[in-house]
Amino acid sequence: MNNEELLENTTEIFKALGSNNFGQTLLDTIHTQVPFDGSVIILFHPQHCPIILQEKLSKLDKKVFWKIYMEGFYLFDPFYKLCLQGKKGMFHLPDILPQEFFSSKYFKQYFRPAELKDEINYIFQTSSEISGLLCISRSTAMKKFNREEKNKLQDLAKFIDTVITRHLEIGNINFVNKQFNSQPYLEEPTTLFMPNNKILTRRENEISLLMLRGLSSKATANILNISPATENTHRKNIYKKMKVNSHAELLANVLEKYSKTHTHVANNEIRKVS
Repeated sequence: MNNEELLENTTEIFKALGSNNFGQTLLDTIHTQVPFDGSVIILFHPQHCPIILQEKLSKLDKKVFWKIYMEGFYLFDPFYKLCLQGKKGMFHLPDILPQEFFSSKYFKQYFRPAELKDEINYIFQTSSEISGLLCISRSTAMKKFNREEKNKLQDLAKFIDTVITRHLEIGNINFVNKQFNSQPYLEEPTTLFMPNNKILTRRENEISLLMLRGLSSKATANILNISPATENTHRKNIYKKMKVNSHAELLANVLEKYSKTHTHVANNEIRKVS
């Protein structure tokens, strides 16, 4: 694509700011630079379920993995963790994952069945607690992103960050006046990961979910309007009741329970679309 064509496409993006056509227009422009066969733009908020603004996924992704992702498995998404840490810019999947990731149960049960070959994410942050990512991916039908393609995509990073944040400002898109599929987590205690668990109190359920989201003790206390000392007492009680000694052990416990609960669902859906 030459400079005149790129300018024409970016002009269309600016015209689409604040409209429902923005996401697809932006993804189409990126695709003219570097091809891919899967994409999603998703928003995160500390107290709400994620919102998908735009997606183009395979039938398998739609019926199984994004449903599971949206129901809570995004908590284990390494890109989501980068969003929580306030990171921004372009990130290539292999560059942020530990080597053992590809032998983990998470990879084997959720990444590999989606038949993903490679993935690049643009992470953005806003001034209203909303962060998010624009993900472009390649299935096993395509080759991995090469160095030249990654350089082209890196050149677009600042532009993509600017137009997405501007789009959110103009469109006044947030997690309160846009219902989508979003419900505040703290409206009722979660039983997402431990559906039959009656061990934890309502408050402990609230705190455990915020812990799994990666929030610090201070942030959790602020959200729940309790003192850090009270939050710390609840956290100790959670560890004791769940028979774990650390946040990492709690996360591993949840991942194990979640995998056992949903593996049979995924397998059934895979058979339906195969």
